[in-house]
Amino acid sequence: MKEQAKLFSQDEWLWADSAYTIQPWVVTPYKQPSLRTENKIFNYYVSKVRVRSEHAMEFLKGRFSSLRGLRQAIQDER
Repeated sequence: MKEQAKLFSQDEWLWADSAYTIQPWVVTPYKQPSLRTENKIFNYYVSKVRVRSEHAMEFLKGRFSSLRGLRQAIQDER
């Protein structure tokens, strides 16, 4: 994201999965194989946050069907 300074203040960050590159404003789980006990505990709690956020999104999609998909045809890049 090129405009993170516009979206996040200095003390804010984003939860992301391990596919994201390491950035000062991105928090990702630790990857295998160098998982120490502390890293496994951290990954456990990151996973709990992710599961809860996914459940919240599914709840919202169930309540507001317009969130289930893009209902406008994309004509071109613009």
